[in-house]
Amino acid sequence: MSLTIVLPLVLAINPSLPARSVSELTALAKAKPGVLNYGSAGNGSATHLASELFKYVTGTSIVNVPYNGGGPAIVALLGGQVSMVLSSIPPALPHIKSGRLIALGVSGAKRNAALPEVPTIAEAGLSGFEVNEWQGAVVASATPKGIIDRLNKEIVSALTSQDLKNRVATGVGAEIVGSAPDELASISKTNCRGGRK
Repeated sequence: MSLTIVLPLVLAINPSLPARSVSELTALAKAKPGVLNYGSAGNGSATHLASELFKYVTGTSIVNVPYNGGGPAIVALLGGQVSMVLSSIPPALPHIKSGRLIALGVSGAKRNAALPEVPTIAEAGLSGFEVNEWQGAVVASATPKGIIDRLNKEIVSALTSQDLKNRVATGVGAEIVGSAPDELASISKTNCRGGRK
């Protein structure tokens, strides 16, 4: 019915890892195949799939360590049990800002307002790499078109507040979006891209 939020991921590492850029992380992973690992929010999660795309694009062998959610994966990264995460921004953000984690890149098409100094992963050397989580409002397929249109109009109207957009962008790194009902259906086909190096 309407796309509501688009949220890129952040590639974060524990400061003990001897890499300070995407290219250095890639070189380290290639030098030690199967030694580095990454925490994910569980098998099949956005963080798992994004990390597998990262491995594919970089031609590296990094081991998945699935956790029961993104929070436990961040805790494992903080404790040094995993080398890296491609995480949703909100659980990683306070630890990046405090210096307990290092952000190497964000997975969106442009730099993120919550982490403006962090390059995109594409900018950092993986041209075309783009992965976003997204949220949308949906209804049952049998819902009459008139009701869908009315709900869509109200949702899009509620999302137009510039103050809300700014607070969400800088606070959690998400972009508020309001879309037409048919646009939401095409989002899942285009929100994850990457070309192999």
